[in-house]
Amino acid sequence: MAPGRPFRSLVFDGGVVTYILDAIAKLDQAQLVGYIASVTIFTTFCMTTMIPLRFVALLSNLTFATYGYLSGSHAVMVLHLVLLPVNFWKLRNILDLVRSSRRNTGERFQFERLRPFMTEVRLAAGTVVFHKGDMALEMYYVKSGEILIEDVGATCRTGDLLGEVALFSSDKRRTAGAVCVTDCVLLALSEAKTKELYFQDPEFSFRVVEIIIERLLSNARQEAVGSVLRDASVPVSVATASNDVSPQVAALP
Repeated sequence: MAPGRPFRSLVFDGGVVTYILDAIAKLDQAQLVGYIASVTIFTTFCMTTMIPLRFVALLSNLTFATYGYLSGSHAVMVLHLVLLPVNFWKLRNILDLVRSSRRNTGERFQFERLRPFMTEVRLAAGTVVFHKGDMALEMYYVKSGEILIEDVGATCRTGDLLGEVALFSSDKRRTAGAVCVTDCVLLALSEAKTKELYFQDPEFSFRVVEIIIERLLSNARQEAVGSVLRDASVPVSVATASNDVSPQVAALP
């Protein structure tokens, strides 16, 4: 580059833009559509929200099918004609979910509305759902039955969520085990789908945060009560021996 010559001047005066425009002009119709299709498929890999991604995926299917037709690549054309309704169906599902959420604003979120995204799991009484320390791969909605949370003593019943805290923890480990007290029907939502819905559906994300906070506060209260009782057990025994304690304190277990 000549001293003091701006880069922009080199690009335009040096013929770089002219070369690119000439190259584009020499493309036939099939090649041009093929490059456009490649740009759309690349764009989908850079997107993080589902609704725009599905729209771009539909555009990608259309352009690739057109490219396959123009270039005589029938396998490419058939593949994307098959993928087109699949992407359309997935887009419709997520749009229905968002519309349903907006219609039900102000009501408590109904997790059974997520049924199309969940997998039904049937477990017999006594079956371990997960062990303490297991990696969290999904959370569960209890459709029916009763589940005991070991080490905590809490019980999950019909309509409750199970295993949601670990999905949002840093180590993704279960903090307690869970076992079926009765025959149970659970609806499992994978970690990937949970986080996708968390970013896509504000009502869902708000309700999940609500549940996690309620669960953590409940656990903190139980630990606080347990700590008070443990601390009280020593003075109660000592004071009782010296007969220097009020009846209320002496009555603590």
